[in-house]
Amino acid sequence: MSLTAVGLMAAFGAGVVSFLAPCVLPLVPGYLSFLAGTSLAVAPSQSTAARWTVRWRVSLHALWFVVGCTLVLMLLGATTAVLGSALSAYQ
Repeated sequence: MSLTAVGLMAAFGAGVVSFLAPCVLPLVPGYLSFLAGTSLAVAPSQSTAARWTVRWRVSLHALWFVVGCTLVLMLLGATTAVLGSALSAYQ
């Protein structure tokens, strides 16, 4: 199986559509405020430097969340592939 430009664009488009779904999009502000440890009510009272610190912290935490999920899902996929290939002799 090869990756083509059309396949990559289709996968990216499907990801964008799933992110904009009505059941996912309303969760984003709550998720980001949870990562930041602050809310919109507190943010306007902060200085500009504090707001940049919060944005940096949110970005860093989101990056580590994505890295963690990627690592766990890759390990689960690799484990399943190894188990599947070991059991393929018994098909």
